Amino acid sequence: SSDFGKISCDRVSQMKGIQISGVLGDQQAACLGHVLREGQVKNTYGTGCFLLQNTGSKPVQSKNGLLTTMCYKIGDNTQYALEGAVEIAGAAIQWAKQVGFIQSPKELEPLASSVEDCGDVYFVP
Repeated sequence: SSDFGKISCDRVSQMKGIQISGVLGDQQAACLGHVLREGQVKNTYGTGCFLLQNTGSKPVQSKNGLLTTMCYKIGDNTQYALEGAVEIAGAAIQWAKQVGFIQSPKELEPLASSVEDCGDVYFVP
């Protein structure tokens, strides 16, 4: 943890003055919350789908277009990760529902499994 300052917002008086000691993005927070250890992988789903693999204490450069990122740091222990992202995964499912292609996301797996061969037709959000 570090000292990032204090909350100074007047609109939420109960929070004013609270010390900010850590900063994490969604995916990194999920990795820390699940105690992702070196070699382990975590998927985080939301508007997008993000996969992080903890690569340990040294950054690893991907040979396949993945992002090298800091996973988390506690004290002097910095953990790095490789990250792959599908920026619109969840939003694409919502779109399919909005246009009437499906009524519920639960329909997608049986629908995808109902054909033996996609005939080289792919949905790429």
